[in-house]
Amino acid sequence: MVWRAQPLRTRLIIALAVTLAPLAMLGIVRAVIDYREDRATAERNLVEQTSLLTREHQRVLGATARILSLLAADADIRGLRADACDATLRDAVATLKEYRMAIVAGPDGVIRCRSDAGRPVGPAGNWRWFQDALAERRLIVSSIFQSPALQDRTLVAALPMLDADRAVTGVVALYFDLGALLGASSAGRMTPDTSLTLMDAQGGRLLLAGAPLDLGAEAQAALVRTAGSEEAALAMVRDSGGHDLVIAVTSLVPQRLYAAMARDVDAILKPLRAKLAMNLAVLLAIWLVAVLAIGAMTHRMIVRWILHLRNATTDYIAGRPVARTTGLDDAPLELRELGTSIMEMMDVSDRRGDDLKEAIAHRDQMIKEIHHRVRNNLQIIASLLNLQTRTVTEPAARETLLALRTRINALALIHRNLYENHDLQLVDLDAFLPMLCNQLQDLSAAGKRHVAIRTAVPRLSVPADAAVTLSMLLTEIVSSTVKQLSPGDTAPAAIAVELSPAAAGRQRLTVSADGIVDPFGFPDSLSRQLIEGYVRQLGGTIDARDAGATTIVIEVAKLA
Repeated sequence: MVWRAQPLRTRLIIALAVTLAPLAMLGIVRAVIDYREDRATAERNLVEQTSLLTREHQRVLGATARILSLLAADADIRGLRADACDATLRDAVATLKEYRMAIVAGPDGVIRCRSDAGRPVGPAGNWRWFQDALAERRLIVSSIFQSPALQDRTLVAALPMLDADRAVTGVVALYFDLGALLGASSAGRMTPDTSLTLMDAQGGRLLLAGAPLDLGAEAQAALVRTAGSEEAALAMVRDSGGHDLVIAVTSLVPQRLYAAMARDVDAILKPLRAKLAMNLAVLLAIWLVAVLAIGAMTHRMIVRWILHLRNATTDYIAGRPVARTTGLDDAPLELRELGTSIMEMMDVSDRRGDDLKEAIAHRDQMIKEIHHRVRNNLQIIASLLNLQTRTVTEPAARETLLALRTRINALALIHRNLYENHDLQLVDLDAFLPMLCNQLQDLSAAGKRHVAIRTAVPRLSVPADAAVTLSMLLTEIVSSTVKQLSPGDTAPAAIAVELSPAAAGRQRLTVSADGIVDPFGFPDSLSRQLIEGYVRQLGGTIDARDAGATTIVIEVAKLA
């Protein structure tokens, strides 16, 4: 029902919107897929970047192992010749920017030579990395620690020197310059919102680039467990500040040193969400522009011409003058043809209307003429009866002729009212019944006794056939009432005729008079038979009661 109540333009817009909805949904799905693909690409780029940096770091660590091997094989270093050893270490560090210092310690932990004599270096015997090198007798990389000599956090790569009997004769160690460990080329490939951190298995962290990585111990331990030796592993963690991070972590030195590259999830998703919002906004804008454009085109090409035709037909129906030019010169061909058809239909309707009006006027004139002639014929018959009455001396015959004349005059009055009235189908009872009662009063056969008939009739119009039956009924009742008045009594007599509404749309006719013995006349009289017949014809009931004055009450069906 709601759809049926919508105008054409609304229906077309809704239909277009529904038609474009699947395309818009496909666009939305495509935008969401692109968003997810872009997010996956960003995560994949982070993993690839971490793997690349890890390979660079592993290359540095591999080069470190070769340098330590060369240093450990040097005769001056193996012989622990102080000046020559210091010179060799100094030359090695000077040409390699990844290292800040090199030292050689004896098996007892005493520093025998070093690359930078100006830096105070304490005994190595208590250092963890030194102990690990003596114990494992292989290349080791330390955890991240604070170096007193460098006054900075650093890493140490250490290689024990073994004699022919595989006894440790000393340990050669290189201190990393962690700032240079990242490498200029690697730093250039990192985005500003990315951080690179070195982590060890003991929970130590060293920031190489970007914002500090603030992880709890459990989160860092979980990252270490997911680290791979070749490719970076991806993990989602939340830092101590409650920020969600996506971290790619890989192992530089198995079970000792790890590299973690982290990006804030919001930093990754913000441009992707902006792109998604932009794509969705563009789709919505395209959809709205298409709907509005079709709506405007529909109004311009269809709706306004239909409204023009509707206004023309509305004016025509209301009887207002309508120009017979369509006004659709710029409308589409179909609407111009429709407008032409409507105008031709109006012309045909006007011609037929004129013919119909002429026919109705002619019919009305004929009906009025018929009523007029019937009335004249009835008056002629009444006059003949009047002449005949004068020649009749028998009282009963004379009374019968007078009653017949009264009935004929009532019928003549009906036909007079019909041809004088503007509506040939209806009779106005508020005007007709008083005229009928006046005529009955004038034609009453009550001798010289004055009879006053009062009427109370509301404004009511009824069909002609109902008016004829009602007039004949009233004529019989009033005539029967008048005949029962005593002729010898010269006091004025009063008869009241009232028509009033009753329940259920019915009408109540009440006739009351003084001095009536039997309101129906004699039981076998013709008047009584006619009264009962007319009441049945009107679908009513009759009741006669004496309440100080003899009263006849008749309820009839709805007259109008």
